[in-house]
Amino acid sequence: MKNKVIVGLLIVGLGLFVWMQMVYLPGQEKIQQEEVLKQLDPETHLFEKVLQFENLYMGNAGNNMNLVNHLPMSDIPRMFEQDPDEFTFTMNYETSVEEIGEERVEKAILYNATAIFALIENMDIVEFEFVDQMFAVTRERVNNWFGEDVASFKNEKIFFKKVQQPIIARERLDEWFVAYTEGEG
Repeated sequence: MKNKVIVGLLIVGLGLFVWMQMVYLPGQEKIQQEEVLKQLDPETHLFEKVLQFENLYMGNAGNNMNLVNHLPMSDIPRMFEQDPDEFTFTMNYETSVEEIGEERVEKAILYNATAIFALIENMDIVEFEFVDQMFAVTRERVNNWFGEDVASFKNEKIFFKKVQQPIIARERLDEWFVAYTEGEG
């Protein structure tokens, strides 16, 4: 009887091991991959995931890079520069807007610039440089578009309502993009 119990437990243990390896762990990995992909798109990005990078001052280069590395379009190879004298942060992308897709770039610039200005309070200019185009977005233009200081958008529900929801609905995206960039590009 004792041997039958041991054999039974061994069979149950092996069954659980096989289930973990064949079903559970691959399912968890798939969920994690889907989460990463959601974070790359302004329409599905979870703003609360970047709230930890809030900072009063842009001088913390590591914080700024971590913020940008957790925003949409973080899958595109790039380098960073910052100029604390001009309160400017630049992302130098190693590809063209055409290769990435104009709509994806424009939505990401709208989302990312607003997120950066909301979370880094003394940042004045964010530049997005691609091999074929450059877009400079200023805090002043962003605040003018919304008619208020975007530093008040630190709550994920407010950010969703004022930034992400209009991007999802594609509300006045062309006009919004021109207002942010003054037609540069």
